[in-house]
Amino acid sequence: AEKASDPGACAVLAWLLPQQAKKWFELSLQADGGYLPSLIGLADLHREVNELETATRLYGLAFRAGMSSGRDFFHFGEVLTSRGRRSEGRAQLLRALSASNPSSQSTTLSSSSSSSSLSLSLSSFSMRACASDARTRNSAKATRCYK
Repeated sequence: AEKASDPGACAVLAWLLPQQAKKWFELSLQADGGYLPSLIGLADLHREVNELETATRLYGLAFRAGMSSGRDFFHFGEVLTSRGRRSEGRAQLLRALSASNPSSQSTTLSSSSSSSSLSLSLSSFSMRACASDARTRNSAKATRCYK
């Protein structure tokens, strides 16, 4: 069995070798179980193949480790909501809106906005998250966002 000592190097290999990404993210996490880029990368992989329980657990670990990207909050909220954990999912989706535009008043959506206004904001954010996936990862993943 392979053993890794540099979680960053393993994460880079996961991005460079998408066919082997799961292996490299897992090796990265063996070296450092709290390595944020690998937690999020592995959570993303599980989300993309609809393994939502595992994705939820990994996003939860990343959240506790200090994730701060609106894209990551969005995907965490998405899997929570898909698993029926609507209240928790909504909280993450609101974090996504706040993180994507810190100067906005999006956090007031939680108490003062209608669900249609929240839905419109999240729809717009979803398109930006998919565009981010296209720029930072693999364009095939982003293509699935628009289908």
